[in-house]
Amino acid sequence: EEKMMKVNCSFCGKGMECPEGMIKKFEKHICFDCVQNPATEFPEDMTKVHVDIPSDEIEAIPEIITANISDKLFPEIWKERKNGLKQMPPEDMAREMFEEGVFSGISGFFYAMMKERKRELSKKDGM
Repeated sequence: EEKMMKVNCSFCGKGMECPEGMIKKFEKHICFDCVQNPATEFPEDMTKVHVDIPSDEIEAIPEIITANISDKLFPEIWKERKNGLKQMPPEDMAREMFEEGVFSGISGFFYAMMKERKRELSKKDGM
């Protein structure tokens, strides 16, 4: 079993643990309380952030991420498209917003995959 090291959350300063082998790999650390806090401003590149998630909380992560994304994206989408959406029948508006959410989720997932792939390729080129 890997030795755990004490680190501080880069966002609130709270003490937390990080596996020793991961300390050099990550630039920042974030505690689970900050992950759950909608006011937390996450860095654009989360690949360099160690997220401390208690094993009994892993199932809550999709809901937390969805709430954070919704809190940040919905006001932008509504501001941009509210006039057109208000004129739609309710079912069409619901479908449109659902599709917007699915698109955002899928595009974010693929963007993260492509970014990780580029990072892996640049590591190989640097070796």
